[in-house]
Amino acid sequence: MSKQRLTVLSVRQPWASLLLSGEDWCENRSWDTEHRGPLWIHASSKIDTEECERYGIDPEKLVTGAILGRVNLQDVIPIDELPERVLALAQDHDLDADVGPEFIVGEFCWIVTNPQVLSQPIEVKGKLNLWKHEADESQLTLQERFRSEEHTSELQSPCNLVC
Repeated sequence: MSKQRLTVLSVRQPWASLLLSGEDWCENRSWDTEHRGPLWIHASSKIDTEECERYGIDPEKLVTGAILGRVNLQDVIPIDELPERVLALAQDHDLDADVGPEFIVGEFCWIVTNPQVLSQPIEVKGKLNLWKHEADESQLTLQERFRSEEHTSELQSPCNLVC
């Protein structure tokens, strides 16, 4: 069976689900990275229950301790540069300029696009920083990109899949 080496970032819930739903396109970090391209999102074992309440997400339904899907890391921007660049970023990458800024705190904003959810989460213990995971290609079946429920009854919201 063929293996694929994944670059993974562990993110607390509900942020992992919000990134994979496309509702959040800025992952806040205190550190920069040179990595660009596919970035697999792992839901860490910790849940921010206050943020779940803020966004109306039931923390009991959140999947943790698993790789949930993939985004594309487009850019990493120092937070002080973001206000002047947010509109261009939103236009260049088809992002909602009114949604992203509410999520922005920290020193660096990792701009992510093209969220895709795995058909079946890959249970694995997370790690700090970017980390590598060897996965069987059979585990890497992605669902189509999220579309709202009003546009299709066949696809589920990533939050429904992982929340």
